[in-house]
Amino acid sequence: MRRLLLASCTVFVLGCQKTDRPLAPATTPSLSLQFAPQGYNATDLGTLGGPMARAWSINERGQISGQSETAAGETHPYLWTATEGMIDLGTLGGSHGSAETVNDLGQVVGTATDADGRLRAFLWTRSTGMRDLGTLGGSLAVARSLNNRGQVVGIAETASGEFHAFLWSEGEGMNDLGTLGGKSSFAWTINNLGDVVGTSSVPSGEQHGFIWTLREGMRDVGFLTPFENTMPVSINERGQVVTWSERPDGCDGFLWTEADGAKQLGHIPGGTCSLARDINDRGQVVGQGDIPGDPEAHPFVWTLRDGMQDLGLPPGAQFSGAFAINNQGQIVGEAGFGGVALHVFLWTPNR
Repeated sequence: MRRLLLASCTVFVLGCQKTDRPLAPATTPSLSLQFAPQGYNATDLGTLGGPMARAWSINERGQISGQSETAAGETHPYLWTATEGMIDLGTLGGSHGSAETVNDLGQVVGTATDADGRLRAFLWTRSTGMRDLGTLGGSLAVARSLNNRGQVVGIAETASGEFHAFLWSEGEGMNDLGTLGGKSSFAWTINNLGDVVGTSSVPSGEQHGFIWTLREGMRDVGFLTPFENTMPVSINERGQVVTWSERPDGCDGFLWTEADGAKQLGHIPGGTCSLARDINDRGQVVGQGDIPGDPEAHPFVWTLRDGMQDLGLPPGAQFSGAFAINNQGQIVGEAGFGGVALHVFLWTPNR
């Protein structure tokens, strides 16, 4: 379970410097493999020249965003396309960054350090490059998700030093979404309708899930699962939310809806831990889980009809995870090799 929990967090590696122009496609060669029992073609997308790359999102055009180590040992945000490979997006003048989400227009949001080493939210487009989106009056901001309307959500520091969920748009800039009465909130994702999901503290200090809409504002939806420590990570256009929660002897992924509440997704047959990471508009869920006799992570895809299915490990990999899925069923994630190399993989349905 330790590997599963480690893989659930965005990792920044210190030591990057600003890149003024995109680098060439990944120098690590990619290879096409077919190994998943469901009939997927799995492609290694390589890195920006170093041993590590991670992927966080995939859009409907098959473009992927994430972070990768360069040959110089720096960690940069990237955008991958089928024709250009892995494009280095640079930073805001600091030492590192990560590209969290790419929308269907090819716009990218994420977080990068500025020249003073502060974490700042950015929006990248081909026409403007990387732009600092500002803060809520403090010095730090992290962008997590972007929809096709160009709306960005994340967390930013306020003038009083608290951290609140924000919604940024081109016309209005960064707006504070407030909290559920506590001191902090975090916006995790936004769909194309402008619905935002995240977590917020309440006056007692507990963390509750929330859904924010323009009409209703921030609405408390409780723990989202039967357990207190939950993290809503994705919402689709149907308002379905996937979340996961730790427990003493494992972890569980859930699918939450307004009508039915939280329904457990189960585990890879025989496993004890599953982390749900993303859901598409067809209700397909991806994530990572363990299997009997192997505590390391395996990628999975879940459907209502078939349940949770192991996507298997690429040849030579010690662990793997699936982090995002688009409506075409393309899945992006990562696989670890030899305790050192971490590569991005794209699973494409073989149909």
